[in-house]
Amino acid sequence: MKKTILCVLLVLVFILSGCAPKFGVETGEEVNVQLDKQTQAVLRVGCSNTQYEVLKNVIAAFNEEYPNIEVRVMSQPNNDQTIMNWHNSDVQKPGSSPDIFSFSDTDYQAKISILKNLDPYFEAAYETGMLDEDDIAQNMLSRGKSGKGEDKHQYLIGTHYDQFVTYFNTKIFEEAGVELPDMYDPDWTMDVLLEKLDQVNAYARREGLNFRSQMHLDSGALYLSVIYGHGVELFGEGGKVLFNNEENLPKMIDAMEYMQKLTEYSVLSTSDAMLVDGYTPIHFQTKVALEGICNYDKPSKSYPHSGYFSRDLVDMRPFPAIRIEGVDKSYVGAGTFGYSMYRYSKQPNVAWAFLQFMLTPAGQAAFSKGGNHIPMLKSMQEDKNAEWRNQPIPGYSQEAFISYPERVISLDYRDYFTTAALVEVELALQKLVTDVINRNDTIEALIEACADKIEYEVSKEQ
Repeated sequence: MKKTILCVLLVLVFILSGCAPKFGVETGEEVNVQLDKQTQAVLRVGCSNTQYEVLKNVIAAFNEEYPNIEVRVMSQPNNDQTIMNWHNSDVQKPGSSPDIFSFSDTDYQAKISILKNLDPYFEAAYETGMLDEDDIAQNMLSRGKSGKGEDKHQYLIGTHYDQFVTYFNTKIFEEAGVELPDMYDPDWTMDVLLEKLDQVNAYARREGLNFRSQMHLDSGALYLSVIYGHGVELFGEGGKVLFNNEENLPKMIDAMEYMQKLTEYSVLSTSDAMLVDGYTPIHFQTKVALEGICNYDKPSKSYPHSGYFSRDLVDMRPFPAIRIEGVDKSYVGAGTFGYSMYRYSKQPNVAWAFLQFMLTPAGQAAFSKGGNHIPMLKSMQEDKNAEWRNQPIPGYSQEAFISYPERVISLDYRDYFTTAALVEVELALQKLVTDVINRNDTIEALIEACADKIEYEVSKEQ
């Protein structure tokens, strides 16, 4: 009897301490995507410090259309606990949580249980013409979906996106007498890039220089492009590991050998980037890096020849296609950033009005002022005078960021795993690649060890 009472008390302590999930009550408010422009409300939006200045531009533009909706920004540190604390507090005091949270498409799934299914809002917005379905980059918007088959729903509304491109040190290529590829060259492949780097490295040896590129070998944007580009199927239904089976193992080995080949040209990891006492011909990065590169004006001790990349010595081209015989599709890493609605918001239509505005031309223009934002609207991508092309500094070949938009890495395998298992799965894949490029064992042994690790993590969740 005493043991029973003790167990009950422990459960109560567990619940009251906030360790157990708590559930709120949805309003049941009918979907309205054509909110009265004179609506009065106070809307709370969670936002990370890094996005705050950009969000202020969006709020100012939003208030031109909805002058009586006060948008209050609540600091959202980049950790899950903040959101869960808000949710648990909201259960006790309804309406205290932000109505909207900010996320990237790699971390919002962890909060699906407390996020609003946005499908009914998108359907109504498309039907009423509040949003132009054909103009929105659907391949990027779909990255905000989670679930399987008919149970796959939109939980994140992507407001802008970013993808890997190739940054060139134009001074090095010019001095080496090596031409940069044309922007839309259909034959721009990784093999062509490596040929150009061979020419640049031959020049470096003649001049007594040491060139090493920064390819971010330990980034999923690169190694998943290589894996998918070799035709590997990573996972199947239920998280079943497929990359070590009879059909996929030879392809996976080829992909890992390709990663080892890239180590001949690149520093081995992101953390090694600034440790190379030499010069950097190319750099794989997203647009987030552009602002830092533009502000890197002075030559450094480590990079006296080029100043690493400075604003006058950089140009961009698309990420090169990885063409392997028998594989028809090429891939490039990309991700979206955006916002989700709190499932238990007491004013979901007001929250939707703000989310919806983000995907309108006015909202997208406000985001573009932030400098690192590739628009989600095709019309703005194609507009040669759009402001995003001149951010953070005009004159760069920003066509590179929107080239081949269909070449986006699919991460549908995330839907096969619980949140806890997914973290371990992606850590295991990254460890596989790191072990391969460091040649810690035979490739086949490392692949089997990765498969065993993932199968073990998945089994714990079943």
